[in-house]
Amino acid sequence: MRITADHDDLKARAMQRVGREPRFRKGTIVTFNPVTLENVVLVGETLMVNLGLLGVAEADTYTAGAQVIIQLFEGSWSIIGRYVTPGSAAATDAISRLANNTVSASVTAGESTTSTTFVNLTTIGPSVNPTVRASGKLLVVLSASMLAQDTGASSGAYMAVDVVASNGSVIITAAGFLGALSFEYSDNAAHLIGDSLGAARVSLLNLAPDTYTVTARYSSASGANDANFFNRNVTCISI
Repeated sequence: MRITADHDDLKARAMQRVGREPRFRKGTIVTFNPVTLENVVLVGETLMVNLGLLGVAEADTYTAGAQVIIQLFEGSWSIIGRYVTPGSAAATDAISRLANNTVSASVTAGESTTSTTFVNLTTIGPSVNPTVRASGKLLVVLSASMLAQDTGASSGAYMAVDVVASNGSVIITAAGFLGALSFEYSDNAAHLIGDSLGAARVSLLNLAPDTYTVTARYSSASGANDANFFNRNVTCISI
């Protein structure tokens, strides 16, 4: 048995298999759809469309301008991974994107409504754009400080979300959102104020893979009384 560290010898023997050895090129992502995996990659001066992927675990890191390694094997070109230099901004970006399946946004301004149907406040939102993958699952977390003024009749404040697909189709309306954040207040006495810091979690299932727009909307239980909202937050986690 021969043991050798002669890599050139191993390489020479591998190259004898003419036409089967893989070839590699470096390419640059021009466009990449993280839902469908459709892509355009610039390799040299050639635009290559819809290359195969050797693995999809890091597909979220394939953003415009990202450098990737392309492999040709048995007549097929495929993206086999993103190329980054350790310690570079690209490396930090890639690691951050791999770990990021959460999007979150907040509005701190205190604003109110007397509408008994769900509406936007003066400062719309917050709004986020989660990407739902093949699982079809999305966890939505709502939180806010809410204040409802009771002037002799029951009052309340409600926060829910609209969920809109990338083509503009409304998938879920705030009125139909099961699990709205709510605060109801009633003591049948005038001029008393109740307030609450609340949070609600809702799992959405069977969504089509897509990038959605999730926007908070608000309503009051009584058109005669203000429902006030402060420190509003919407967080979505792709599961």
